[in-house]
Amino acid sequence: MKKILLISIPILLFLTVIVIWVYFLANGVPWEKEAANNLVYKQLGISDTDLKSKDLEWESKSGKYEVYLVYKDEPNLTYSYIHRRDLNKILLLSIHDNKTDLDIVTGKYDSLLNPDNQLY
Repeated sequence: MKKILLISIPILLFLTVIVIWVYFLANGVPWEKEAANNLVYKQLGISDTDLKSKDLEWESKSGKYEVYLVYKDEPNLTYSYIHRRDLNKILLLSIHDNKTDLDIVTGKYDSLLNPDNQLY
């Protein structure tokens, strides 16, 4: 009985670590999501009252959080930002026109970010 416990406990611990690692790989870590959320408000200088909607999504391919914002005064445009951990910045990726279903070049809030034209 002791021999079975000595073998099964390390195996269970190892499997638990693997499951947690796969979960974080697929869904991102919760504390990073909170950091990205706080950085959006801090860096953009906005509040919830300025937004019609906000969505943070983990992109498992890039390993970064993407932030999708729709401002109240521009309800037809969706601004897509990405959280760069290494720069500790939120960078503008694209502006999507929801009516025409196309990406556009300019919007009211396009100059808030990317002063150095840094891409992710």
